[in-house]
Amino acid sequence: MGNKDPGSAHTPTELRSLVLIALAGVVSVVALDALGVPAFERFFGDVPALEVSVGLILAGVATLGWLSGSGALPVYRRGVPETLGILAIAALFPAPVIVVDLFGGFPETLNVTWPASALFYPVMALLAESAFHVLPLGCAYLVGVTLLRARAARVLALAVVPAALIEPIFQTVIGAGDSPGWATVYVALHVFVFNLLGLHALRRRGFVVAYLFRFTYYLIWHIGWGSLRLRLLFPPPGGV
Repeated sequence: MGNKDPGSAHTPTELRSLVLIALAGVVSVVALDALGVPAFERFFGDVPALEVSVGLILAGVATLGWLSGSGALPVYRRGVPETLGILAIAALFPAPVIVVDLFGGFPETLNVTWPASALFYPVMALLAESAFHVLPLGCAYLVGVTLLRARAARVLALAVVPAALIEPIFQTVIGAGDSPGWATVYVALHVFVFNLLGLHALRRRGFVVAYLFRFTYYLIWHIGWGSLRLRLLFPPPGGV
């Protein structure tokens, strides 16, 4: 991403990227809160969503800045063919869960509806990458590299599977009782594989590509299909 400035661990482009990521995330969360979109309640319960979301974004960006400054995790690493391949894989992931949905695997209230979804899911992709990937890898780096003096590459490689388990466990807990057992088991496995690939993208191509990997999935599954499924699977009384 350019030559490093003397005395600086980041290029100007990396620093601008970190600031823009944090700013865009915080502004979007504040806008959703001002619009009264209640979608965060499913994830945070009674905890104030605005404060938790802003805190997660800032903590994630700060941790990313620390890891990228140490050379452990890139903000963005060029490689167009591989990046396009990663995004193509992300575009395939909604297909099997759409099939699960068609067989009654998910409740009507699964998705945030349009047009709020256009603002909500880009923010959720940032929150998820911060909470499920960047912060866990940051904790692993702190313990393994900073405290135990192990090699960074080895520490982060060993942290991939434990980090990939966090989101499927979280999804299983918050979705308990909303779906039949077979759908819950499938989703846990689906999300685990998705996280393994997302962490691979993060380590190989950096945070920006990992974010785009997740957002590509959200764009098709939550925003596109999320709007269409209500008309197809849960039509209003009397039809449209």
